[in-house]
Amino acid sequence: MRKLLAAVIAAAIVGTPSVAHAAPEPTAPPAAVKQSKPDGTIAGSLRAGVKPMADRNGLFYVYSDDMGSDQTYAGNSTQWPTGWNDKVDQLWNNGFPGSQDDVNIYDYPWHVGAYACIGNGDFWNLREDDYVFSWTHAHDDSGFELDPLWETVHDRGTSHKWVDWCGNNNTL
Repeated sequence: MRKLLAAVIAAAIVGTPSVAHAAPEPTAPPAAVKQSKPDGTIAGSLRAGVKPMADRNGLFYVYSDDMGSDQTYAGNSTQWPTGWNDKVDQLWNNGFPGSQDDVNIYDYPWHVGAYACIGNGDFWNLREDDYVFSWTHAHDDSGFELDPLWETVHDRGTSHKWVDWCGNNNTL
């Protein structure tokens, strides 16, 4: 009898219909966050969350929040346009590697005063980093050339010049 009872219980367990569970509904993958296409300016690239392009185009970019755009230069400038002086927020040296591939940024027009040098391919966000005017002509005793030695470059600068290398390379 025990064998019969065990067989009935086993048959009942095996023959009991199982409870069907509904398969989970497929869910759509999360929508990919699409970056905006940069508009070709430093500001546009940063708004889109993209560092400036790696492709070299031989230009030096000076961006100003106050002006809402950037100036691009293939050569030297003895004085940036009216309204741009002392308004610098970002710099990008996208020059071609080789001679004259670094850029000195001067605090005064005509490449005068203390200067900073941005190397080839470098991008400076002056709002976040403490880049300073670290070089000077120091060719006279007027003190004019020393001003603003060791001051930050942010919201300063009025002229620039392409040079062969960064350093004290601009004596008169």
